[in-house]
Amino acid sequence: MKRQLWVWTALLTLMCCFVYSRSGVALNREHPKVSMGIRFDNVNVRAGAAGKRAMEILLRAPERGLSDQYDSSPINIALVIDRSDSMSGEGKMDYVKDAARSIVERLNPGDGIALITYNGRAEVVIPMQEARNKRRLFDLIDSLYPLGGTNLGAGLLAGYREMDKRRRPKTINRVILLSDGLANQGITSPRELSGIAVGNYEEGVSLSTIGVGYGFNEDLMTDLATDGGGMYYYIDHPTRIPEIMAWEFSSMQCLVASNIVLRIELVGDIGIDRIIGNRYLERNGTVEYNVGELSVGERRRYMVHLDVPGLAAGKHSIGKVSMQYVVPGKGGKKVVSEPVYLVAMRDDDLIERGKNREVIERSYIFEVNEARKHAARAVDNGDMAEAVRVLTEVEKRLETAPVKTDRLAREKSYIKNYASTVKSRPRGARLRSLQKEFKHRIYALEGC
Repeated sequence: MKRQLWVWTALLTLMCCFVYSRSGVALNREHPKVSMGIRFDNVNVRAGAAGKRAMEILLRAPERGLSDQYDSSPINIALVIDRSDSMSGEGKMDYVKDAARSIVERLNPGDGIALITYNGRAEVVIPMQEARNKRRLFDLIDSLYPLGGTNLGAGLLAGYREMDKRRRPKTINRVILLSDGLANQGITSPRELSGIAVGNYEEGVSLSTIGVGYGFNEDLMTDLATDGGGMYYYIDHPTRIPEIMAWEFSSMQCLVASNIVLRIELVGDIGIDRIIGNRYLERNGTVEYNVGELSVGERRRYMVHLDVPGLAAGKHSIGKVSMQYVVPGKGGKKVVSEPVYLVAMRDDDLIERGKNREVIERSYIFEVNEARKHAARAVDNGDMAEAVRVLTEVEKRLETAPVKTDRLAREKSYIKNYASTVKSRPRGARLRSLQKEFKHRIYALEGC
């Protein structure tokens, strides 16, 4: 119940942003900026003693009230919809039609819309065009019916081709891919499909993915969204399709930053112990994240554990953190850069007071999430014993955490329940459902 309340509260916030930004109410025309905050589990270190520190970077898009909206840019959206035989069950296609009609209804004449379906092949039902003749668009949406296999790659490529027809420097461009089955025809290689998503994201088109039910490949859909700079959504029941599609569409109207790149550059003898969560590139003491996009109220967290050598007493610069991003629909890059310091001292009381309980808590949450990923892979490979071992080990780690919080207690309970379920060796639909819910939790916690 609490989760549903949060979803609808957030959805209403985004809807308000959409209504006011699209209606011309704009008391503050300046585009909002993304903020970057840097914190340590303890900014103080013992002078002369080597140790470790966790550094957290928080990227945050502003929360805006109705009085400070900005003019949003025109959008182009390509809906790529699975219409294979499996979409006939549980009224899935009917919910998709409702969602598509709702999106068309909310488009302005200057916005672009395309609708592509795929089964054994891709079909362009609505070529990319301005959203003017909405009655005709509704008729085309109503004509959809499920039939055939799942050539996801063909649908994705067709969506990008339609997007190319109206892609402009000052438009917001997004493909939304929905599937309830496995990519079993055409291009099926996850690496090749992700390569397509990466290339188009670099050209200014983001990709969000929606997986419905228990039959789709959640690893593929997660990777496509990550590489495509968008979001991944897991829908356990088709009744939620219109809600999630509305959420995704509204986030486009409140887009604050795109093509965000976060870079951590360390100097001197500061080393990297480990990088927890998120996908990254690491070379020569530099860590780089492809963050993707941020809409109003969204945030991303990143955590790196550092090896700190013995430092002389005093304040030490250990590097810098920088972020660059593109202002959606406006062009031009924004760059934010901040130096990073640690303070070496001998006073035990001051060192103790430097502890940041929130960062310590989240360092353990990130560690739990890493264990989740390991356990989920083990279950996928049929190695239930390894999954239980990993989960039991991280559960013990939580018991020795230097902070005790409700959040960590909930994580411990969740891990324990999952391990108990895995021990029972679930099969079939129960196992697929368990894995999709578990992996979506991993995705949701990374960077949040």
